[in-house]
Amino acid sequence: MGTLLEYIWEISNSVETDYKNLPLLPVIIGYDAIEAANIAEQINSNKIKMKQVHAGYGRHSDSIGINSLARNLDEFEWYCPILLVYNIQKIGRKHIKEIYPFSIEDYKEESICKDGPEVERFSLGNQDENILKYIECIFGSNEAYLYGQLKKTDSKSRVISVIKQLYDSSNNPKLKTIYVDIEYVRLIDENLECIILPERLLAFEEFKSFSQYSDSKYSGVTIIEYKTNPTHHPAWYNGVVSDLLEGYLRKKGKV
Repeated sequence: MGTLLEYIWEISNSVETDYKNLPLLPVIIGYDAIEAANIAEQINSNKIKMKQVHAGYGRHSDSIGINSLARNLDEFEWYCPILLVYNIQKIGRKHIKEIYPFSIEDYKEESICKDGPEVERFSLGNQDENILKYIECIFGSNEAYLYGQLKKTDSKSRVISVIKQLYDSSNNPKLKTIYVDIEYVRLIDENLECIILPERLLAFEEFKSFSQYSDSKYSGVTIIEYKTNPTHHPAWYNGVVSDLLEGYLRKKGKV
């Protein structure tokens, strides 16, 4: 029946492709501020480790704040999204467990996938080079990937047919985002390149550790703040941080 990895390797080896010229995008982990404050506290103690992190490749697709329990305006920002953006090359193959073209949990729950191929057939292994081959074969560019614009193909591959069906029929952004399963990452270290968070949070004690990373030994970290208005639901800002992330990637020449 064939796997996705076999398909992209066959295409890459049979035709001239430009995948090596595609810039690698960073991976994204999203939190609400309550989670992030706990992380910040552990950062200050320099003990934090995380295992089996599911990070979106180049995109923010999680619905952070959708079930907000904010009871008053003072709590509002604590339910808004914060994005931590990491350099995938610096994380390295040693800590990448596996890569998939979508959230495998959401794939298993998607009705149109109930009779589809086993999820294992969609694995892209653990090499970031395979992400570039996948994007080149299926989309043609990073921009097309971010906007979900698939190349036209007459492939008879079942896995390619399912991916096309997901992009044509599903409204779930997690089924249109590459996910990287990372076994180990320190949340603040040389892998981190950008933090996107509500402007007001930097005034809180819990987040002072975040604001200092732009002028400490982590001087390469970009801090991007966004203004909030409590007339919007916290989940509304998922679109805001997604736009800020895309702007950051464009400024870096990744898109």
